[in-house]
Amino acid sequence: LKAMVTDPHQTTERKGIEQALRDSEARFRQVADSIDEVFWIVAPDATQVLYISPAFERIWGRPSQEIYASPFKWIQAIHADDQAHVLEAVTTQLAEHPLELQFRLLRGDGEVRNIRHRSTPVRDASGQVVQVVFMSEDITEQKRLERQAAFHAALRGGLERDQLFAVVGWSPAEVAPTLVDRLAEAANVEIRDYPSFLEALRRRHDFFHQRGCRLSDHGVETLYAED
Repeated sequence: LKAMVTDPHQTTERKGIEQALRDSEARFRQVADSIDEVFWIVAPDATQVLYISPAFERIWGRPSQEIYASPFKWIQAIHADDQAHVLEAVTTQLAEHPLELQFRLLRGDGEVRNIRHRSTPVRDASGQVVQVVFMSEDITEQKRLERQAAFHAALRGGLERDQLFAVVGWSPAEVAPTLVDRLAEAANVEIRDYPSFLEALRRRHDFFHQRGCRLSDHGVETLYAED
């Protein structure tokens, strides 16, 4: 039998490579675990989740182990009106080119969130897609500010009230009777534009101020109640 001789140089080199890999993985997890967005790595056909960052549980409101066990379960939490186009994009275009999708998410606690979901295929030296990276960002607050800005811009532009609601996606039939009409009636002001809207609010503010209380003490229902 020939004696097995281990080259000390090779052993040292191998240990150095293994340590470098461990250090690299630790740095990767430190970065991925600290970002606000959900960072995922999935198989090219999305049938296996290789990694998902802790932000998933915060944004989705569900345990990440559910996704490791059932990779498409995250789509089940998407609003029913948005599920079809997300599922089609993920199953037919995922490994072809980068994608960007927006959808509404129904969290485990019933809260609705707006999500921007992006994916990027990762290719090997031969051009074959070996993994796909997801980034999912909670843009709920951004969407709220956009609607608010659009509403104020429409008011300043002098649009009719029904047009104002259309700008922010509200139904005039549902919103007008419960908010603007009641405010107009209580303040005795015809709300046609931004200045008249502010005037109605000023009158209601003065009404409560004269009685030694704040609007926040009474809420929406009292704010729009008759005098």
